[in-house]
Order: sequence, then C-alpha cells, then structure tokens
Amino acid sequence: IHLENLESVHWLSNSRSMSVCGWAVLAVAVALGYLVQANLGTLAYGKELGFAAAEACALHQLPTPCEDLTAFRPGALFAGGGDLWSTFALGSEQAVAGAIYLVEGTKVTPLPILGEPPKLVLHGIYFSARSRRLYGVNHDEATGESIEVFDVLEEDGVSLKHAGSIRSPLFANFALNDVVEGAVKDEVYVTEWQGGGLPSWGKRG
Repeated sequence: IHLENLESVHWLSNSRSMSVCGWAVLAVAVALGYLVQANLGTLAYGKELGFAAAEACALHQLPTPCEDLTAFRPGALFAGGGDLWSTFALGSEQAVAGAIYLVEGTKVTPLPILGEPPKLVLHGIYFSARSRRLYGVNHDEATGESIEVFDVLEEDGVSLKHAGSIRSPLFANFALNDVVEGAVKDEVYVTEWQGGGLPSWGKRG
C-alpha cells in the first residue's frame, strides 16, 4: 500500500468519527430540548395568574408579624406569629410573644395551646395532614433554638397541644429558617437562612 493510500484511509476514519460525534451531540441536544419543554409544562412557567381586585383584599392587624403560612384544610390555614425584627436586632427577650393563628377568609383566630411551650418567636411553620402535627421553627434564647411540635386537635373547635421540642447543638442561634416532616415517623428536615448564628441578644448584642 502506497503512503498516499494510508493517508486517505486515515482521513476517512477521522471523517467517520467526526460524523458519529456530530450525531451524538445532536441527539443529546434534542433530548435536552425535550426535557426542558416537558419541565416547562410541569412547572407551569407559562401560566397566567389572575388577582382579585384591590378592594377584595384585607389587611389583618396582628400583635406580631406572621412570617409563614401553612395549609390546614380547604379554606383554612395556620399562620405563625413571631416578632422576628426585634428578635434578630435585640434578642428574643425584647420580642413580643407570638402565637399561632387559624386564618379562615377574613377571620383570624389565635389558637389556644395546651401544655407549656417556650416563648413563641416563630419563623417557618409546617402542618402535616398525615400525622396531624404542626411544626414551627422557634427563636427563643431562654430555652434555645428549636423546632416546636404541636398536635392539632379538633374537638369543639381547633386547638393545639404542645407535643415537645426538638433541639440540637447543630442549631445555631437564630439560624434556622423552615421545617417539614419527613417520610417516616418522627423524622423532620430543617433549613437555615444563614450560614452561622447571630450573637446572643441579637445583632446589637
């Protein structure tokens, strides 16, 4: 075989390799495009939202702001009250004690709590329809950063029973953000809103 024929065979081999790579890249691009389009539909990015007229909205004046809401049943949800602004700036001792509210349309009712939970300075909250428990991230320095757990009772109206507190050395001061119930009994997941804790008695401490 002459040298020029070897070079020709080598060039043809490279051409075939490049052709195969090109088709592979095209196939990957098509697959990614399909997945992106499928996810866009699933996540409803193209959905148009309609809002009620301004006069249909109501402002509820509560003793403390409510950082989070969680669905309870059709037409009703829980709201967790916590004086976070004062807590993060000056410490939880200076904060107004919070509460858990039942919100039904324009009606807001503070719920009675059986037991002795710590001072409520609630951040994220979560209601589990499976266990009938309400979880709340709580920032009370007197007892420590915690997840407060409540059983939801529906006898003669809605009330709560304090089931216990979850604390850990991993929970930095004022660092926790939100909580959800896990897949198995007594399993929870908690998130942080910042990488480290704040000083004792708040930022100004």
